[in-house]
Amino acid sequence: MEDRFAIEDTKYVLGERALSVREVFPEFEKVVEKTGIEVVHETKLSALELANLALEKLLKAHPKLRQEIACLIYVSQSPVSFLPSGSCTLQHLCDLPNSILAFDIGQGCSGFVQALTVGAKLINRFGNIVIVCADTYRTKLDNQDRSTSTVFSDAASATWISDRQKLEILAESHSSDGSGGKFLHHRVSQFGENSRLFMSGADVLLYTRRVIPNEIDKVLAVSRL
Repeated sequence: MEDRFAIEDTKYVLGERALSVREVFPEFEKVVEKTGIEVVHETKLSALELANLALEKLLKAHPKLRQEIACLIYVSQSPVSFLPSGSCTLQHLCDLPNSILAFDIGQGCSGFVQALTVGAKLINRFGNIVIVCADTYRTKLDNQDRSTSTVFSDAASATWISDRQKLEILAESHSSDGSGGKFLHHRVSQFGENSRLFMSGADVLLYTRRVIPNEIDKVLAVSRL
C-alpha cells in the first residue's frame, strides 16, 4: 500500500517579542539581504508552552480532531524535562486520547522533514497524525553573537496530516555527519556552567553547498524528475 497522505492544516505561534535585526545589529544590514531574515522572535514562555498554544490553535480550528488524533510527534531541541517526554506532556495538557502513539524527535532544522518522513510511513496505520515543532533558541544564545542572534527565533507549529490520498513522497535521501558538530553545537550544561549555542555560519554554509546539491540530485534521479 502506498504511503499517501494529505497535509490538512498548519497553525503556528511566534515569540511575542519581535526584534528587528537591522535595529539591533545595524552593522549586519548587508547580511540581512542574504539571509532574508529581517525579524527574529523571542518569548518568555518555554518551548512546551509554545507547543501547547500551537496545538490548541489547531484543535480549536478542527474540534473533532482532538479525539481523532492517533499519533503525536513532538520535534524539539528545547526540552523542559527528560521525563516525561514532551509528547506525553502535550497529550495530557491537550486532553488527547490515552491510546495515541506519542514520541519525541530531538532535531532542529531538519526536524519537521524527518517527522513528516516518519509520519508518512505511519499514516496508513494511524490515520491522523499531528506533528508539533517547538523551540526556544533565544535562551541559548549570546546576544552579542551575530552569527546566531540574527537568525534564531522562538516559535512553534502544529501540522495535521491525514490518510487522505493526496500527496506522496516519491523519493528521499538522507545525510548524517556528526563530524560537523564542531561547527554547530549546544553542550549540556554541567557544574553550573552557562552553555551557549555556537554556530560557525561560514562553515555551515560551505557544508550546505558541498552536500545538499548532491542530495537533491539523488532525489531527482530516484524520482525520475
